[in-house]
Amino acid sequence: LLVLFFCGKILLVEWWVNPQNNLRGVKMIINRDYYLQQLINAKHNGMIKVITGLRRSGKSFLLFELFDKHLTDIGVDSAHIIKFAFDSQDYLDLIGEDLLDINIKKRKVDPKKFNEYIKSKIVDKDMYYLLLDEIQLLDNFEAVLNGYLRKDNLDVYVTGSNAKFLSK
Repeated sequence: LLVLFFCGKILLVEWWVNPQNNLRGVKMIINRDYYLQQLINAKHNGMIKVITGLRRSGKSFLLFELFDKHLTDIGVDSAHIIKFAFDSQDYLDLIGEDLLDINIKKRKVDPKKFNEYIKSKIVDKDMYYLLLDEIQLLDNFEAVLNGYLRKDNLDVYVTGSNAKFLSK
């Protein structure tokens, strides 16, 4: 298991240097070259790549935007990049789950539904990249991830918040 600890210090420095800036509604793209390069260097190493860190530090952006862009830039077919955010109703709709129901009942996402979805996306023997956001919201995520280690054509990357990982 490879763990990358990520903290959005660059954004915090910019905010404190210019505290009068109102950043609401402004889309700032902060290249996180160091962390992106760590992900690139860890590709195809046979391990689950885990990006963990403080809330709102840019873990999801690093994975879903920067790393996804890297993969497409090097020619990976978008059908071979499977993204899933466990805190997004848009993604949960794909597996018949309801975010509101999950929150009200204080339960986690059904791993059987999720696994069926992933199986349906892997249609050949070529390499697939599985990018999972907020993995701690998936019930029994450790067992699910361990199962993916046995797939030779699956390279797995996940994000999660420190407090949620450490509270198990």
